[in-house]
Amino acid sequence: MNKNKFGSFGSVVFEFIKAPENITVEKEQSFAEHEVAGGKSLLEWTGEGLSVATLKIKLQAVKVNENFEIDPKKELDDLEKMFHEHTPQPLFCGSRKLGMFVIEKMKTVFHRTDAHGNLVYAEVELTLKEVNTKASQEGA
Repeated sequence: MNKNKFGSFGSVVFEFIKAPENITVEKEQSFAEHEVAGGKSLLEWTGEGLSVATLKIKLQAVKVNENFEIDPKKELDDLEKMFHEHTPQPLFCGSRKLGMFVIEKMKTVFHRTDAHGNLVYAEVELTLKEVNTKASQEGA
């Protein structure tokens, strides 16, 4: 793994220079409550809920050298393509795979353009929803 790599979502690699402020993953369990005549209700575990991940990415135009350049427009285009195609993508934090996710919500704030109208700085906030790949394989 690239030593500067913070993580990735699909083809968008988070380098430390464009790493999310944080990645928050929320998990939940599902329970059913059954009433009992004359007594306390019983709680039954019914399964694991789908995880939801949120992250905010700062996209700023940077050119370190010929081999390393960040183009916010290209990064934004890649994220928008994933959003519209709703194809599950792997989410990594470092080398740890957090699961397969789709973009459920995407919020973009355009902060700055250059004199020619090229995007220089934007922030993207993503809400990702886990895809149950096991259920997809079992149904096939």
